Formats: sequence, structure tokens, C-alpha cells
Amino acid sequence: LRVPTLKALFQRLPNQRYLIELKPQKVTSADVLCETILTHGLQDQVIVGSFHSSVLRYFRKICPLVPTSLGKSEITWLVLLERLHLGHLFKSSGYSIQLPFDYAGIKIVRPSLIQLAHDLNLSVDVWTINDSESMQVLLELGVDGIITDRPDRLETIVSLDKKKVNISGVD
Repeated sequence: LRVPTLKALFQRLPNQRYLIELKPQKVTSADVLCETILTHGLQDQVIVGSFHSSVLRYFRKICPLVPTSLGKSEITWLVLLERLHLGHLFKSSGYSIQLPFDYAGIKIVRPSLIQLAHDLNLSVDVWTINDSESMQVLLELGVDGIITDRPDRLETIVSLDKKKVNISGVD
């Protein structure tokens, strides 16, 4: 199995959208990623994320044309402010959030958080959801994306939902 480079993906799939996660805490990979995205002119098709808010702050500084998601500490503040009904005080540096459905037994993704994120013009993606029931619940809650290892299950659910819409539209 050959794993393609990011450059190869960009060349072979230039019309796709990408969510790219910067894993390392060191910023050197951020420099290379920025250059690669801009060289291929895909700044409108890529969102860069990381658990490390410091890496994202650096990336935003060196690569302001490429949108980012929020880092872990930024998401923590957003969730805390939402729970305290002070979400309107949150100032976002990103365009989206990727977060777990729940964390340490606490439900993170709730209708009020999704509404706040949308009010702040943030899209909401939830990871890593592999069971059909959770996928269905999240779609009904209005999340913008589901990160999964089982796209076949998600595709089935989305297809069934489209059929329901089409059937109900026939009346």
C-alpha cells in the first residue's frame, strides 16, 4: 500500500475539500503546510486544525489566507462560556470546531452549543463517530460534519434521509 503525499493528493484531487490536522506541537510543519496549500491555490478548499491552539495561532499568523478550526483550549473556552450562558462573549479566530460527542462522561455536543457555534459563524464537526445511532442523532441535532472511520454507514443514513425528504415532498 502506497500512501500518497499531500502534494500528490492536491494534484490528483484539485477540486476536493480538505480538513488537515497539524499533529506535531512544533511549528515547522505549519510552515511547510502553508506553503503547500498556497502553491496549489487551495486556500479556499482547506481548513487546518490541531489540538494545539498554539500551533493554530502560529499558523493563522503565517498563513492568514487559510481558514482554521479552533484548538483544544479555544474549544474549551467556547464550551465553558456556552454552559455559563455567556457564549456571546467568545471571540473566534477560526471557522469551525471539531469536537467529540462527549468527553469523560460529559455530553459536549448539545443543541445550545451547535446554535451558539452557528451564531458565531462556526461549522460544527464531531469526531470520531462510527455507530449509526449516534450519526443519526448528530444529523438531527444539525451538526455540519461527522468525522468517521465508517463512511459507508454515514452514507447509508444520509441516503435514507434524502429518500424521506423526497417521499414527503411528493404529497
